[in-house]
Amino acid sequence: MAQLKASGKVDVLLAVNEPDHTDQSNMSVGDVLSRWPELEPLAKRLSGPAPANAGGAWFSKFYNESKRLGLHYQFLSVHFYPKPDAEAFLKHIDDLYARYKKPIWITELAVADWGTDPAHCKADCVNHYSEADVLGFMRAVLPELEKRPSWSATLGMGQVEIMPPLNHCGRPGFTRLTGVSPR
Repeated sequence: MAQLKASGKVDVLLAVNEPDHTDQSNMSVGDVLSRWPELEPLAKRLSGPAPANAGGAWFSKFYNESKRLGLHYQFLSVHFYPKPDAEAFLKHIDDLYARYKKPIWITELAVADWGTDPAHCKADCVNHYSEADVLGFMRAVLPELEKRPSWSATLGMGQVEIMPPLNHCGRPGFTRLTGVSPR
């Protein structure tokens, strides 16, 4: 924070990564709200916190409390690791925009087969989604996102090196999206 303050306002600041996750920021809504006034003057455009569960209870509470306290942020930063169901994913994006009325930056996005997560796997731990499923999902989703006024950016495919069994994006020879310029 001191380094950011010393350098002057940055153009964009992505604030508080996965505060609702114990192995990430692990912060209560109250903790984040108490520090928010320190973040606001640091950037021309400040994201809301990016919870692991976009649209879940943690962010809903943050949204309501930040509004009540008059705290500001210019866009939502969200993470998604969905099944390769473009229609359901786009509905979720549309629902978030309808609820919060803020532009959306998708800062982590990858198709995931959560049944292959070693923490939850009970049987074969084989990823049931093919590279064709992943590419089909992205080919369907990205053009549709560009049509939506709610969407501002998709910045990456997520933590593929950290969670390789969940998707195919880390496999050799597979082209992965590394970033789309924000609007």
